[in-house]
Amino acid sequence: MNINNIQNEKVNIVLIGYYQLFRKGIELILQREKFINVIKNGNDFSILNEIPEQAPIDIILLDTNNFLIQLRDIEKIIAQSDTKIILLSSVIEEKYVKQAISAGVHGYILIENDIPFLMEAIKLVSKNKYYFHPIITNLLLKEYHKKQEQISSSDLLDSLTKRQKDVLILLAKGHNNNQVGHILGITEITVKSHISNILKILGVKDRTQAVIKAIQSNWV
Repeated sequence: MNINNIQNEKVNIVLIGYYQLFRKGIELILQREKFINVIKNGNDFSILNEIPEQAPIDIILLDTNNFLIQLRDIEKIIAQSDTKIILLSSVIEEKYVKQAISAGVHGYILIENDIPFLMEAIKLVSKNKYYFHPIITNLLLKEYHKKQEQISSSDLLDSLTKRQKDVLILLAKGHNNNQVGHILGITEITVKSHISNILKILGVKDRTQAVIKAIQSNWV
C-alpha cells in the first residue's frame, strides 16, 4: 500500500523478534496509534506465510538479533516487494549498520529512544523516506568523507610519474634513499629530487605522510 495521507490510511506493520516480551512491548505501544495496524508478530520470517495477500505489509519492524541470521530473507523482501524494513537495536555497531544499509533497510533506530522517535521513523519510512538514528548518520558521514579522501588521494597518486611511483613504492617497503637509488639505478641526489616532487604533488610534509596516504588509498 502506498501511503499518500498517513492520517487517513493505516500503516500495516509486522513485528519480528526473538523475544516475546520485546515484541509485546512494542506492539502495545503501536496499538495506541490510530494510524498503525499491527498485523502480526513472531520470532522469525516464517510468520509472513501466515499473512493473507489481501493484507499487504507496509513495514516490518525487525529486532537486530534476527538481522544477520535472516539477512537473505531481508534482501529478498526488499528486492521483491514494496515492504520496508526498520531495524530496532539496543546498540549501534558499525559493521551491522553497514550491512543493514547494503541490504537496503529503510530505518535503524535504538529501542532506548523515546516513543516519538519510533513514530517519526514509521511515518517517514511509510512515505518511502529513510530514518536513521543521529549516531548512525554521523557514522555514514564519516564513512563518506573517508571515501572522498581516498578518492582524492588516489587522484593525486595517479598524477605521479612512473619513476615517482617507483620511488614511493620502495619507500613504502622501508628502503632508504641510498637503497632506492641502487635498486632503480639512479643517484641518491635524484632520489631526493623525486621525493621532494612527490611531497609537493601529494601535499604532505614528509615521506612518512606520503607513504601513509598511499597505503590508505590501497595504492601500495
